Amino acid sequence: MTVLLHFYFIDKSVKLAYRKKPQVMILYLSAIAESSLSVLISMFLYNPFGSLKLTGCGVKQLSDFYTVFKNPRPNYEEKLYCTQEAAYPIYSIVLVYICLSILAILIIRIPLVGIFRIRRDSANSIYAAFYFFPIMAAFYAVLAGYLYYSYPVLMLIGAVVSTAWFLASRPYQEPKEMLVHIITSPRLLIILIGHWLITSFGILSVSELNGVPFTWEMLTLVFVPLIFLSGYVKTHGPFKVP
Repeated sequence: MTVLLHFYFIDKSVKLAYRKKPQVMILYLSAIAESSLSVLISMFLYNPFGSLKLTGCGVKQLSDFYTVFKNPRPNYEEKLYCTQEAAYPIYSIVLVYICLSILAILIIRIPLVGIFRIRRDSANSIYAAFYFFPIMAAFYAVLAGYLYYSYPVLMLIGAVVSTAWFLASRPYQEPKEMLVHIITSPRLLIILIGHWLITSFGILSVSELNGVPFTWEMLTLVFVPLIFLSGYVKTHGPFKVP
């Protein structure tokens, strides 16, 4: 989801005439690198330390994310405030990821903007990230339990809708011309691959949440939005109107 937000604000901050410049590609690649590194480091910091495997407590119910409301009152007397993280490390690792993402922007993207002399207006996506990350952290801290159960579906829907919007906004809507236009543009190709990666992660998350064994064949669903839109445009596109 953070990659989608990065892509959106980069796209909005870059002027149309400047979007084909090589410097803009650096912003997209930087966003992918920042998110990827933040995820890996977040996992390395938890037990077992330095491993991609996480050891923790499984989530059994929604209230596991809200242990602050479960402080005991022995003998119905004074309440003991001894709240612990029941959904460890699922709850805290997301907040760690957000902090690391902000740090990654400071370490990676800001120096790249200076090194490659990227236009000031193109770098406005950095300021946007400093706004939406704290908002995401506050939103997650309050609604973590609900997001845990709905996030995989929301992420999958968001990725599919974003992919459809991305394809529908191309100037060439005839399927063959649209694909050639995307493949020959490094910027558009990076954005499309980024959407595919997010969609594949959404498919994996939904399958895991519902206890469905993951198979590699599921990843073929990643290309469904592209195939569907291409077929729809071919038969219902504006160029078909007499």
